[in-house]
Formats: sequence, structure tokens, C-alpha cells
Amino acid sequence: MQTDTIKNSLTLGKHVLDQIRPVHHLHSQHTEQAAFAVLSHPQFPRCWSKPPLITNPREEQLLGTSAFRQKIAAAIASGIVNYFDEFDRHNA
Repeated sequence: MQTDTIKNSLTLGKHVLDQIRPVHHLHSQHTEQAAFAVLSHPQFPRCWSKPPLITNPREEQLLGTSAFRQKIAAAIASGIVNYFDEFDRHNA
């Protein structure tokens, strides 16, 4: 079960990255794994998206605009929807 959850989480992360890539420069081009303690059902895929850094003046400026925040939020939401669309097609 844990192996499937990790695989699904990496797939979810890929879908999210694919949607963020056209909106903003990515510091890492691939999904990465880390041992975070997350309270959730062990079968639910999960991913963590690191937003632009406020320590970077250009990224801080972008985060100050509602248009950019909306683009990033929409990209993350689209990635999640795309993941579940693929999941449903695969399991149909």
C-alpha cells in the first residue's frame, strides 16, 4: 500500500508541476521525495508545493499581485484535477 501511495503521490506532483511550469520558473524540474510526517489516510496521495520565495525580491514582488497568486492557485488546482482524471481513466 505504501509503495502505491508513493507512486501516486509522485504522479500527482508531476501533474501539478506540469501545470505550474508555464506559469512560473521551477527551481526543480522534477518531483522530489522527502520524509515528511503528514497526518492523513495512508492511501491518499499527497504532495507539497513550495511557493515562490519571499527571500527572492522578484518572486516576492510576484507574490504581491493577486493575478500571480490566482495563476499559481489555478495551476495547482488543474494539476490535481488532471491527476484524478488520469486516475479515473486508469481504473475504469
